[in-house]
Order: sequence, then C-alpha cells, then structure tokens
Amino acid sequence: MERREIRRKGKLLISDNYFNEEAAKTIFWKENLRALDSDLNMHLKFSLQPGPLFVKKEILHNADMEAFKAEVREELSILNAKQDEFSRKQDEISVDLKTILSILNRKP
Repeated sequence: MERREIRRKGKLLISDNYFNEEAAKTIFWKENLRALDSDLNMHLKFSLQPGPLFVKKEILHNADMEAFKAEVREELSILNAKQDEFSRKQDEISVDLKTILSILNRKP
C-alpha cells in the first residue's frame, strides 16, 4: 500500500518488476561478457603464439611427392597423345566407311 501511495504522489518511479528486469539485464550482460572474454582470450592466445598457425613452404616440399607429380604428368601426356591418335584414326575410319557406303549405295 505504501508503494502505491508514494507512486501516486510521484515520489517513487520504480516499477514493480524493476528488480526482475535489472536482474535479467545483469544476467544477460554477464553471459555476453563471458562469451566476449572467451573470444578475446582465444584471440590473445593465438595472436601471442603464431608459430603453430603458419606453415612454411619448406616443410611442405617433399622430393618424393614432386617425383610422383612429375610421373603422373608424364603418364597424362602419354595418355593424351594416345587419345589424339585414336581420334585421328577414328576420323580416318569414318571417312573410309562413308566412302564404302557411297559405293555400295550406287545403283548400276
């Protein structure tokens, strides 16, 4: 009753659920600050220790892998050459077949 009377007189401007709203806001900010803090800690952790994040090219250079790549490239070029040769032969056979068909279709 006292609150209502004080509020009517304009002396008390705090709502009934002011404390509940403030508690919810406080919890919300605490959770967000924890998330922000963990993000900042993660950033600081990795920015202070950049070594494991970067890989130098010398580490990735592997002589066996380079030899394998060269072998695969050579085999691919051989296969491409064979495919081109087969394509040329197929074109020649196609021309020959057309010639044979035209001869057979002639009426005497």
